[in-house]
Amino acid sequence: MPLLHTEAITLRRRRGKDADALVILYGKTSGKVTASTKSVMKTQSRYAGVTQPLNRIHAVLYAKNTEQEIWTLTQVALIQSYDTIQKDLTRLSYASCLMEWVDFLSHEFQSSYRVWTTMVQAFERWNEQAPCLEDLYYFQWRLLCAAGFQPEIFHCLHTKATEAPGWVYIPKEGGLVANTLGLDGYPLTAGTIQALRKLAASPTPPAVRLSPSQSKEIKALYKIHLEYHVGLRSRAELFLERYQS
Repeated sequence: MPLLHTEAITLRRRRGKDADALVILYGKTSGKVTASTKSVMKTQSRYAGVTQPLNRIHAVLYAKNTEQEIWTLTQVALIQSYDTIQKDLTRLSYASCLMEWVDFLSHEFQSSYRVWTTMVQAFERWNEQAPCLEDLYYFQWRLLCAAGFQPEIFHCLHTKATEAPGWVYIPKEGGLVANTLGLDGYPLTAGTIQALRKLAASPTPPAVRLSPSQSKEIKALYKIHLEYHVGLRSRAELFLERYQS
């Protein structure tokens, strides 16, 4: 009977039967895990506050066998609550975008230290200072790389050229081609790709400030890429976009 101890961040929690709930965790050593919690939605439950999204916890999970899809959360202790993020709707909106991407890009019990550190670094940063779109694009790029889903942005897929007067993103090929080739796709300016390359190549969130048009193009590139290769659309990003408009 497997017993799993892991440090984890709660990605989602949804109500089940009665006062039970399903909690989606991303564990430092376990990767994504779906766990059931009994009576957690009751106000007197000692797990009610600890298992809410964006908490960093120590979790003990139980299953009858390792093939079981939904484990049982038997013990949980709070390590860190990102209070500043949770109390600020703007910060929470950014964090929700990142947690949703982790959920989209992760498979059950496939751990990635890069995914874990990306989340922790983002939440530590946003707990101390207000987030910006450049931060979000930077951490989203790191998640794409960690999951092996990053688009090719450093050279033309057909000619291998690194410079062009403009670019076209082709979802089926998962990368850029020079716009001089006359292929159909999502157009991107050379300036936008240069800015995205700086974000992608930096070991820490760089002091890059995007113009409104560059931000719009990068957002669209990510959206098209995620929908085509993962088959999902981010609801959290749609909320953030409407909230900031």
